[in-house]
Amino acid sequence: MLWDWMATKMSSAVPPRSKMTFDASRRGCVELSAYLRAHAIHSGSDVTALRGEHAHAFVADQRRRARESLPSLAIHRRGGQKTTATKGIVATTFDGIRVVLRAAMESAESDRVELDRAFIVAVPHGGGHSGRRRPFPDEAAKALADETNLQDLAGRDIDDRGLRDIWETLIITGRRASEILQLRMDCLGRYNGLPMLWHDQTKVASYDQAIRIPEDLPSLAATPADDRWSLPAAPRPGSHRRQTRETGAIPAPGQQPRPAPRGQLRLVQQQLPPMDRPP
Repeated sequence: MLWDWMATKMSSAVPPRSKMTFDASRRGCVELSAYLRAHAIHSGSDVTALRGEHAHAFVADQRRRARESLPSLAIHRRGGQKTTATKGIVATTFDGIRVVLRAAMESAESDRVELDRAFIVAVPHGGGHSGRRRPFPDEAAKALADETNLQDLAGRDIDDRGLRDIWETLIITGRRASEILQLRMDCLGRYNGLPMLWHDQTKVASYDQAIRIPEDLPSLAATPADDRWSLPAAPRPGSHRRQTRETGAIPAPGQQPRPAPRGQLRLVQQQLPPMDRPP
């Protein structure tokens, strides 16, 4: 049922944007299979023998594990250690199993394999809450943009990585941190005379998107290799060690590797240059 459900989701007109949809159901079904293998008749291999009481017992066992902080039956970390059951993990497990079983019931697959309906409906909703995140209250937003706090942040930037400029850009634009840290060299431009910031919204697969920005927003500095920006030609930390490890030779000062267009970024205050970018 799990593989059929995954194949149906992948071949749908609007497939999932990330693997999280599949991971939740896969982990949930693996956990349920491990329990049935240990407690059900015929180790759970005969679906016609499964009844509602088997699902109820599984639900009770999962809740007990979360309550007593016991390890999960089959969910492991990357290192191979079993994951400790928590309320959040159990909720995700229930939701992952429930979506697969309900899809099988709606498609009549459960009737074909003669799986008891009582077993399907016995798996409860995980109880997780979803919805839009609440924005910061006015007091918190003012504190985040307060000049005193910004100066304190800049003072803690001992490596001069431009943390204040990055933070101010996050507050002004409201974009995700990864979207700001991975801006392109030519991310700034004007369209119909208005300053725009071009960025990639990778989480939702929307690329080369533009948003309005104020005139005084710090503009993005490209790599030191770009002569339009007067920045010191200092390589990223670790680049010497990485090149030495790859080539076996210590690079001379003139052969120091340059930072990539995407990567560790630095923001500097300067006038927005006119740039030709498509709408």
